[in-house]
Amino acid sequence: MPLIRLQLLLVFVAMFTIACASKSVQLPGNTMADQVLQRDAAQFIMLLESAEQSRCAQRKIVNTEVKEPPADGGKDPWVERWTVDRCGSLVYYRVRFTPSSGGGTDVAVTLWE
Repeated sequence: MPLIRLQLLLVFVAMFTIACASKSVQLPGNTMADQVLQRDAAQFIMLLESAEQSRCAQRKIVNTEVKEPPADGGKDPWVERWTVDRCGSLVYYRVRFTPSSGGGTDVAVTLWE
């Protein structure tokens, strides 16, 4: 199977698994995100994890921490650090939640630097 097809298959499997597993699961830690935002952010993280070239098959979000709380009681963006256990190695992600003026919240995920 060509490498690109394998990667796409892994992405699909990761997204499907997260969608099924995260319907009503509260992530560990002190995230301010509601269930929908937790699911969305977790999907982004697992998508990035699935693109990682390690041979690890056991990845799990083990902690969430608010690092930059919203300045205006929830109307401003906030930043959290989410921790993934990648086969015993901890990997940190920066998750930025930005409430939009039209309703909803945008989610941006990058590696924590």
